[in-house]
Amino acid sequence: MKQLRTAFWVLGIIFFFCGEVHAFTSYRLPNPLGWMHFLPAGEAPGWQKPFWVQLEMGHANIWNAPIDLQNNTNGDLYSYFADFETSYSVLEMGFALFPSLSLSFEVPYTYMGTGFLDALIDAFHVMIGGNRYSRPNYPRDAFNFDIKTNGVDYFPENTSYFDGVNNWKIKSKWWFYQKKSYSCACGLSLSLQVKFPGRTNTNMLSSGDLDYSALLHMGFPIFKESAMWLTMGATYLGENKAFEGWPRYRVIQMYESSFDFSVDRYWGILFQVRAESPFMKREGLTIIDYSGDPYQEVVNRVSSGWNSLVNWRGSEAFGARYRTSSGSQWNFLFIEDWGAGGYDDRGDYLYVNNAPDLVFLLQYFSSF
Repeated sequence: MKQLRTAFWVLGIIFFFCGEVHAFTSYRLPNPLGWMHFLPAGEAPGWQKPFWVQLEMGHANIWNAPIDLQNNTNGDLYSYFADFETSYSVLEMGFALFPSLSLSFEVPYTYMGTGFLDALIDAFHVMIGGNRYSRPNYPRDAFNFDIKTNGVDYFPENTSYFDGVNNWKIKSKWWFYQKKSYSCACGLSLSLQVKFPGRTNTNMLSSGDLDYSALLHMGFPIFKESAMWLTMGATYLGENKAFEGWPRYRVIQMYESSFDFSVDRYWGILFQVRAESPFMKREGLTIIDYSGDPYQEVVNRVSSGWNSLVNWRGSEAFGARYRTSSGSQWNFLFIEDWGAGGYDDRGDYLYVNNAPDLVFLLQYFSSF
């Protein structure tokens, strides 16, 4: 993976001085807990035309082996297990109310169930001599999403899949500093977002409560035909009964950088990187592990959902975009997980969270 990152950075430098870019959209990340709260993604500050439609379709593999935890405050015992694949689509429709104020709506449809990528991912890890994260110890292509408190599973239903429209979102953006150029609708903007649950009860796809986000978006043209976007934001999380009593953070931070390195009038190279703050307080939880072997304890920890719950979650997207002669845009992205820190005890100051482990994504954007 390090060689892959290096190659894309080299390609980015090569294409830095070429091409043309007009519109840019970021990716939603199907982390199991993040998706229940439908956490926000980065965005360009402004818009080229007063109406736009975006359709995003993705397929992801999530692998967090089972982990048992104890609440250090009240002694409650927890279990977390997320092993499934998910296919999802998100429809966004927006329009400019005024030259500097817009309103948009997002609606996701999600399918969670069994999959087909486990063998491919495990074979890739074997090929590169990487960590297999305990995948061989569990059935392949299974569907498990278990959140237990004191032995009681919040999702006790025995099902092979779960799907539906369980959240929707309304977003308002104030584009207070506009810098329109040949390469992008750049400048500075503030956006406020509210996630509404499709159902009042917590389920596998929704927290069942409102969440509120505030974000700052920045965009910069790079020379004539490439561009860079930055987003930073915070989300206040409402209740989530599946994690009631867990030592949760109620505010989640997000930072994202996005680059479009244009090749020519139609094609470009995309690179995006995002970091999100932890869901749970590390000091509030203790791992329960009966293996008795220090090495196996490390393997069990890094294979589980520990990193995705208590550490910063990183993700990066590589891909290409194609713009039609009419101005519509297709983005083709490959997304993987990462984190900066020595939590895998490998000595390279990088770690993974495997939630998601791998995402294939297609985006379509059109404005008029």
